[in-house]
Amino acid sequence: MALIVAVFAFVFLPRLVFAAEPINIGIIAEQGTLVGDSIVNGAKLAADQINAKGGIDGRPIKLFIYDDHMRATDAVQAFQRAVYDHHVVAVIGSWISEVALALEPWAARLHTIYNYRRS
Repeated sequence: MALIVAVFAFVFLPRLVFAAEPINIGIIAEQGTLVGDSIVNGAKLAADQINAKGGIDGRPIKLFIYDDHMRATDAVQAFQRAVYDHHVVAVIGSWISEVALALEPWAARLHTIYNYRRS
């Protein structure tokens, strides 16, 4: 009996434990503007709806929101922090072209999905 329990724990327990880990997604936008607020609010709404239905494969979505203050340097720092500190798997980004273009090389360097809307 102990052998069966050990095999069950070895095979199925890691899947059950890891299935509860959230999917981290970063949001980088200018929160002082209508468009920037819309990016953040839209992401929150989508995450809430997905999480209400059980997440993705049982994993909830967790958002990390950063204000880029319409500056490329702040956006790059936020992108690096999102990847290194919060371990995001994707970033939804700023609507300002200069900021978005500054983040593209970082997305490639850090092998992180980056999606944005240019103005």
